[in-house]
Amino acid sequence: MQKITTVFICWLLNICVVSCQHHKAGTKMEKYNWSPTECAPKNYPVKIHSGYLVYEGGSIYVPSSALVDNGWGELGSTHAVGDDFKPVPYRLDLTWFSYTESKFYTGSFELPKEKISKLFKEGYWDMDVKKQLTYNTIVVGMAPGGVVVVWLSIGAPQVEIGRYQAHDTIVSMRDFLPSAYYNDPKEYAQRILSGEHEIAENLSQNGIPYGLWDTYRERFHIRTVVDFEDSISRTKQVLLFYFNEEREDITSALQETKEYLFKARIKEIGVAWEHNNKQYFSNISLKENEVFDAYKTLYSENSKQAELLLKINKHNDSVKIYLRNFQKQILLTPKFIETYQLSKKL
Repeated sequence: MQKITTVFICWLLNICVVSCQHHKAGTKMEKYNWSPTECAPKNYPVKIHSGYLVYEGGSIYVPSSALVDNGWGELGSTHAVGDDFKPVPYRLDLTWFSYTESKFYTGSFELPKEKISKLFKEGYWDMDVKKQLTYNTIVVGMAPGGVVVVWLSIGAPQVEIGRYQAHDTIVSMRDFLPSAYYNDPKEYAQRILSGEHEIAENLSQNGIPYGLWDTYRERFHIRTVVDFEDSISRTKQVLLFYFNEEREDITSALQETKEYLFKARIKEIGVAWEHNNKQYFSNISLKENEVFDAYKTLYSENSKQAELLLKINKHNDSVKIYLRNFQKQILLTPKFIETYQLSKKL
């Protein structure tokens, strides 16, 4: 099952958790119900040696499995420790081991406390329950080259907090793995990866694409247009996932302002619509190379804006995806697409 379908199905489950959440206002600080988690790109695993999100009056450690490669921007481990309600963190202290590079990285990063606090306060408008909800997870991502990205999340929506740069460091293997007999980080990495055939094969074929995770963060002015062959159809919801792993429901922007949004390249799309009192949903995953080529073509020196066009046929069983500007229109071939009638209305 594709990721955006899972998010769509679980949307109401998230509502149950977050609708009970509130922030505590005091004379000194505001507290929110949040917890940390970790992630790393698929096939580029890491292990956290030491990670803490520091807030006024305390800190909470960033959990880590033995081998983290759950996917860039994905939710990872969860450990129930400390108070549920905590102040907004202002610093991230992080040291980790990169298996594919056989090295340690470290850094202490100042977080945009005011930005995080503002996002917690504002939350997001949930189309399903017609109320304002908020986030509950801070995701810490680690990629090759010492790249660190932090997101505020509830799975979806998810918004980037910042990108940070760690530097190489030396950690004693005795401190990193007290019970192990390895003295050399490279020897340890080779031993672990020898049992991870998919990771080893990917590393052999593709190497380490340094800079890729910064390329994912590039932004463009774009807006979404839904075009129905049958004019009586109506859009109910549009979910967009981007390559920088931000995720959002743009239904309000689509219906109210039709504004251009400054966003990373489109990765996945979820669109729900209504026709003759029946509702339908299409889950679409796009091909990375095709999307990158289309953006390169459309965003030339003479074109700074483009549209994501979703064309839905009168039978409600086909969605075609285009990227277009005032000069050109490019048809995108989905990597995956599934369109079906919803059993329960939005």
